Amino acid sequence: MQKNTYILDNGIELVRCKDGKPGVRRKNADGEIQDVPVRIVRCFPWRHKDEYISIRLWEGKEVALLKSLDLITDSAIRNLLEREIQAVNYVPEIVKIESILDENELYNWKVITKAGKRSFFMRRNETPRQLENDGILIKDISGDRYFIDDLEKLDRDSKDWLWLYLD
Repeated sequence: MQKNTYILDNGIELVRCKDGKPGVRRKNADGEIQDVPVRIVRCFPWRHKDEYISIRLWEGKEVALLKSLDLITDSAIRNLLEREIQAVNYVPEIVKIESILDENELYNWKVITKAGKRSFFMRRNETPRQLENDGILIKDISGDRYFIDDLEKLDRDSKDWLWLYLD
């Protein structure tokens, strides 16, 4: 096997493209080998950050499903995938809710995430979605997502704010 590549169970070869992004190596219509850029998408559940990674062509077709990043033996490819997942699939984790205020048909959330303070708006007709294992997924009006990993880890005030808006 060539260095800086990894062959998945289905024979698809993961590579680093010339632009530094992840890709798959395959034959084109003329029979020539080429490196084709791919999108790396973390599948649900988000709690398993290094598991169930979808490798997709840019038009959306999935070419492989990687069960775990731990299966990648080439450290350069693994680091490439980890960086891509982190950049593309970043979902801030909320660790404290400072307030949720009702403002003109929108809820204005002021929170502290692991990456710092954030504020965002959520439509009044939407509610945070409870996930299995006490997780919460919140989607703002821009389509960005925020995640609460475990309700029990929140302080009392944060829980009080949140309970007002859960079904």
